[in-house]
Amino acid sequence: MKKEDRVFHYVKGYFDAISIASDDCIMGNKPFTLQGHSNWNNEGYLVKLNYYQLENPVNVCDSFDEISPLLPIKYSPFQKDSKGNQGYLYPCNEELSIKLLELIGELNIYQLNEEQLE
Repeated sequence: MKKEDRVFHYVKGYFDAISIASDDCIMGNKPFTLQGHSNWNNEGYLVKLNYYQLENPVNVCDSFDEISPLLPIKYSPFQKDSKGNQGYLYPCNEELSIKLLELIGELNIYQLNEEQLE
């Protein structure tokens, strides 16, 4: 990952956050809290992110007809039935990114009320 790359966070059927990389990816050690808990190597990749939780997460099942034609054929984050594939980081092409941002924007538009305008 490179600085300014975006990450769409998918958890339990929903896109619930977006992150922006604050720096390029670097080599790093496994976090202390995870040492000894898995068969993973001690060294891996580290990227620092600015994390933004969505107030209204996007339900993937509800939007899958719009998302599915834009998914990559190889290394897709989703199966044909809209269930997620197990993994940590999947590629996201420009068309899919735009569609996800549209779906997120439809549910998370900041609206001013009259009190704020006064």
